Amino acid sequence: MIASEYDRDARRLRSFEQPSGNSASVASQLSYNADGETLSAKDRKQIADVSLGSTTFGYDALGRQTSRTEATGTTTEARTESGYDGLDRDAGQTFVLGRSPRASRGAAALESHSRSTNGSRHAGASKGAPK
Repeated sequence: MIASEYDRDARRLRSFEQPSGNSASVASQLSYNADGETLSAKDRKQIADVSLGSTTFGYDALGRQTSRTEATGTTTEARTESGYDGLDRDAGQTFVLGRSPRASRGAAALESHSRSTNGSRHAGASKGAPK
């Protein structure tokens, strides 16, 4: 059986799962900003083990999703950044594949790949705007 808990604005906060004969456990957990956009999400594994981080989301002033980060706060963090042109079209995405646990002095050694609107890929070491 699966049940969910909602806030006053009918946004799902948590889902519960109850395998037959066992007590209920939290299967997912979500948080939102004042505009109703999802800020973070955790699945069952991330709830049970905080070292796995969470999935976080970023938005621009127009409410368009501009980033999604998996395993936030961990050495395996992976981020996708999205950009838009002046006509509100997808201007490309940057995929940051992860942080190197061997990075010196706490600096993150990031490897990224970008995809432009025509589907071509670019490799690089920067985390900036899509190429």
